[in-house]
Amino acid sequence: MLLQDSSVASSNEFVKCLSKTQQAAASSIKLAQLQHAQYHDKHQLQPQCFFPGDLVLLNFCFITTAMPCRKLDYRFLGPFAVEWMVGDNAVMLCTGTALGRVHPVFNISLLVPYHLPSFAISCSCFGSNSAFSGGYSGLSFFSMIVPLLPFALE
Repeated sequence: MLLQDSSVASSNEFVKCLSKTQQAAASSIKLAQLQHAQYHDKHQLQPQCFFPGDLVLLNFCFITTAMPCRKLDYRFLGPFAVEWMVGDNAVMLCTGTALGRVHPVFNISLLVPYHLPSFAISCSCFGSNSAFSGGYSGLSFFSMIVPLLPFALE
């Protein structure tokens, strides 16, 4: 911007036009920033809070397994019980020996809440010696869940 008025009239008009253009550009940038902030805040997900005892599935995309191809491997491990929240974005899981020497604290972006499938029923209705329970008296969590199949309804 010129500090003094020039004796040439067209240069003064050019400077005025340039300053108006700069002000319009600055106001457009401010408006775009406000609109983007409103859109981002509206679609921003609140961090999920887990409580001790909640069951979660672990996305193990960063954990190497013995499978030769990731495409054929499971996408989630678990369910695991939550021990406690470590800060706002991390959770300590009760993994036991399921993950070997992997540290049991994971970011909440790797966790999915676990819900029992709506088509699952408990094995206790079949008795301890049925084919569904495998004849075991001490059933694990996974063997307690049996999907309703057409042959199971007989």
